[in-house]
Amino acid sequence: MNPARFAICLLLPLAAAGAAAPPRGGAARVQPVRASLIDIGQVIDANAIRMFVTNTGSFAWDKATGNAGLEFPRGSGKTAVFASGLWLGGLVGGQLRVALSGAAS
Repeated sequence: MNPARFAICLLLPLAAAGAAAPPRGGAARVQPVRASLIDIGQVIDANAIRMFVTNTGSFAWDKATGNAGLEFPRGSGKTAVFASGLWLGGLVGGQLRVALSGAAS
């Protein structure tokens, strides 16, 4: 094997590790995951409930029309919730962390 190629093979993993290292004095900033396809047409239709859901975290809101999205009882035209979203929370190292997906997102 050529000595130059051998040196490059040894140095490439070190360069990749350095590029992936967090900046000095702090942790690397993680970018949020973004959905590549936004699906607003799914409906939960069970028992006496009809509710719109999306893959972006909002539910009980018809994003296509902007109207209320949880009908109860199903077929009555009466709505119980206009819009809602998923909220998650927890303690990380003693600090409260919260993530949410509101109805308007």
